[in-house]
Amino acid sequence: MRLRALTLALTSLALASGCGGGFDNSAPEKPSGPATFARYVALGDGFASGPYLGKDSSGNGCLRSADNYPAQVARTLKVAQVTDVTCVAATTASLTSPSRAPGSKTRLAPQLDAVTKDTDLVTIGIGIEDDGLLQKMFHICEALPCGSDVVATDLAKQLDSYGVAISSAVRTIQDIAPTATIVVVGYPRIMPSSGLCKALPAVSETQLGYASKILDQVNTLLRAAAFQTGSQYVDVAELSQDRTACAQDPWVSGSTTKKGLRQGFHPVAAEQQAVAAAVADQIRLASSSDR
Repeated sequence: MRLRALTLALTSLALASGCGGGFDNSAPEKPSGPATFARYVALGDGFASGPYLGKDSSGNGCLRSADNYPAQVARTLKVAQVTDVTCVAATTASLTSPSRAPGSKTRLAPQLDAVTKDTDLVTIGIGIEDDGLLQKMFHICEALPCGSDVVATDLAKQLDSYGVAISSAVRTIQDIAPTATIVVVGYPRIMPSSGLCKALPAVSETQLGYASKILDQVNTLLRAAAFQTGSQYVDVAELSQDRTACAQDPWVSGSTTKKGLRQGFHPVAAEQQAVAAAVADQIRLASSSDR
């Protein structure tokens, strides 16, 4: 009953956000012909920065791998100039306000400052870290009193604010760089909808169901932002259906962070490779349709 109630609440939120339909979940066909871009800006959090997946190219605590998916996209498309400001633990607030990477004293400029009128390609994937959402979604309150757990209605309000923030960010990019191709990148499937494993926090099956619904809603809001603004969307959840943290060959790490080795619930190298390929294909498709 409680899971059904949360599902209904999230469905209502999705409809209110304008994402009740009109999306094509099928993978894009691979078009022929080159897509040429001069200035690429990558925005996002740790799912785009790729912490501990190679040499850290950030130098400011952002754990930005030199082989993350933006770097791979840039190489594939032979982009002349790349500005990658993705950063582990970045939130939608990091897009418009100064921030700092965890444990770093370096002040980071708002990520949107990297976008200029000459920018012709932007990828953006951000929001799962907003107000600790990545951790909160595993600890949704099942019955009052909630103690340290999160009340479902409060989380729904947080998601509503997130939907507004991500749509606003995409529209700001369009205002600054009106000719840019913008690709909104979703999040991978982190946990199965049912079935616990050692890679997940110690939660109940019911709480796991809640977490799965919340992640679905985050991706729905990202998709809605792309749809409403006429931008592109890459459905990473669809790509990673069988690659959860519980899978034999996972695309995301388990919940435990090991400094220098892995960031809890973040992508592994195979996921970044797959996302890079999907993003490049989507960009080529968009470019060919514009000709």
